[in-house]
Amino acid sequence: MPEFPYARVAAAGQGLHVLDVHVLEAPGKPLPSSPDLANGALTGMLKVPELAAGVSTRWPGHKKAVADAIKQMNAGVDRAGFAAKLMLDPLVDQAAKALRRWNGRVLLGAGPARHLRLGLGADDPAAGYRDLVGCLRTLVDNLSLARMFADVPGASFKVGDNPTVYLLSVDGVSRHVPAVGKPLLDDRGRLRVALAADERAGGLLVVIGPEPLPVIQRWAKAAGEGEPAKNSADDLLSAVLAVSPERLKPLLQTTSQSLLVTGALGLDADRDPTLMVLQRKPDRYFATVRGPELEVDRRKRN
Repeated sequence: MPEFPYARVAAAGQGLHVLDVHVLEAPGKPLPSSPDLANGALTGMLKVPELAAGVSTRWPGHKKAVADAIKQMNAGVDRAGFAAKLMLDPLVDQAAKALRRWNGRVLLGAGPARHLRLGLGADDPAAGYRDLVGCLRTLVDNLSLARMFADVPGASFKVGDNPTVYLLSVDGVSRHVPAVGKPLLDDRGRLRVALAADERAGGLLVVIGPEPLPVIQRWAKAAGEGEPAKNSADDLLSAVLAVSPERLKPLLQTTSQSLLVTGALGLDADRDPTLMVLQRKPDRYFATVRGPELEVDRRKRN
């Protein structure tokens, strides 16, 4: 039997919905840790309406991943013909500039149904947003030019408002999207991606789904008025869940990864959210859970 890696675990609170947990380091043994997790979760971006489920942390490996991605893009351009290189060089330069803005803070969430959310931290969100918008504009321009010579998808990139957001729409991609991702397409088979950024929230916000524009407008507004990103700089991991146990049960019972993903993309927030935040202290892990009282606990109390 594996040895218990901690000295002890202590918990206190009103129940599973309001709980503080301390996991203390065993004498002479460092706290177990993961190389894929670091302090800097975007907790404030999770404290918003309509989000059914979400998780955030900071990935320490982001710099190497970005460098590798840029290297691969440049290698692809070098293999392209002269005409293609003229088109792709500026695009790759802009993509590289945008990728380097990412500081490793990342969020993945779902909700409302058929909408996927992505948060990407940046030390300068305005600059990161500007670079990403410039990259996508160049991409759309290149696709428009390429359509004159080849069968490539049509695309548009439009500015929204209140707050300022951009909407990328790509036509004719349904046949290229695997079944697990088709719920994210609209009824015309278009891939629609809305983008926003907020200084207080600490980065860029991305929503993919049939109607991403109103979703990201509400998300950006709520995140911009909520907890600033600097307040969660010490959060190792944060997660939120606003789905009833009845809705979760079928997902937890499935053994198919594709069905699990499809089911998760179909989730809607149907109750008040429960937020879990994990921090690493010098001698312990400290976790807090805050949310509505569970129905089973309420019945027992009454």
